[in-house]
Amino acid sequence: MNVRDVIENIVKTKSIVDYLSAKGIEPSRHLGDKYIYSSPLPQVKGKDSTPSFFVYDKGDRQDFFCYSSKVGGNIITLHSCMSGKGFVESLKDFHDFESVDDITLQIAIDKMSESMFGSDDADDFNSEFLKFSLSIRNYIKTKQATNDFNSNLKAIWEKMEDIIDSESIGGLKELTSEVMSHYG
Repeated sequence: MNVRDVIENIVKTKSIVDYLSAKGIEPSRHLGDKYIYSSPLPQVKGKDSTPSFFVYDKGDRQDFFCYSSKVGGNIITLHSCMSGKGFVESLKDFHDFESVDDITLQIAIDKMSESMFGSDDADDFNSEFLKFSLSIRNYIKTKQATNDFNSNLKAIWEKMEDIIDSESIGGLKELTSEVMSHYG
């Protein structure tokens, strides 16, 4: 399961209405597929004179939009806004990423969040990048990498950073082949 699948699963299985209710926040009105609240976001100072925070039930997911602060998104975005945590830390509150190192997860999520609604090429790059970075991480963990591998790991990550900047799927495939032929 890649990061995009994890995010989709969280968004589809976690209810914003239940999340807010667990925090003692209840809607002031419920009209069809809309739940209307006084804004719980810290960006909105004081109490909404007219409730401006809407949760939209879209069947397979819930999204929110706060008309006072002009902030909207999914449950992960809401948790991030309310907790003051970044997107990655908020995502970790919903899913256990123990088997993935923080650097790999951060880079993968940053790349994916940049192009969540981007082109298919960006999605292909993100998918390939995530597979490659997780393969490297799993190789290190399962093979108890040698000292030689550890000394070369910095060079691999530097090449990966260049590939991330250029978003070259060809460069990523070349690096994958190089690493797997040398260390696989």
